[in-house]
Amino acid sequence: MALNQDVLKKNHEAEQSKMIVGLRDENKILKTKINMVIEKDEEIYRLQCENTLLQKDNAEIKASTITDYTLKRDNDQLVIDNADLATEAQGLRDQQEASGLEINQLKQTIVALAKARSQAPQTPQTPQAPQTPQTPQTPQAGLVLVNVQNLKSSVALRKQYSCESKIDELLHKHRIADNQYVTKKAFSQLVQEALL
Repeated sequence: MALNQDVLKKNHEAEQSKMIVGLRDENKILKTKINMVIEKDEEIYRLQCENTLLQKDNAEIKASTITDYTLKRDNDQLVIDNADLATEAQGLRDQQEASGLEINQLKQTIVALAKARSQAPQTPQTPQAPQTPQTPQTPQAGLVLVNVQNLKSSVALRKQYSCESKIDELLHKHRIADNQYVTKKAFSQLVQEALL
């Protein structure tokens, strides 16, 4: 029995020694893993800092570079400006055409008056009693009766059309509708442009 107890004791000590060695090995492995975790944490922190800096640099680069959005925005603005200029150019062409028509009509009137004057018989001027405007003149061959009132109203109508066309163009240009409230400054600018 004593021998058995001694053998059991030795076996027990041997097992404890093996267990201690196993625990020491396991402890070393755990320490190695802990060191690895610490190194990985440091690496993760370093990478997070680099990522933050790169994101900041990327935001600065995006702000300073031309992107599809900025190109589209600038293009949209240029399209609007181009449309405004085309409308203004069309208004100027219409105004030029109206002025050309008016000039042609005035030229025709002048030519007709000159022709009528050149075809009038040259008679010696004899002093006549001044005629009142109410006294109608008898028509003579090749002469044209000039009605000043009709001439004035005809020219006034042409001027009125030209002015109305210019006012319509300016209202369209400044996007002002009929019976719309505008600032005094905008109205003053509209009137000044109309008078040019």
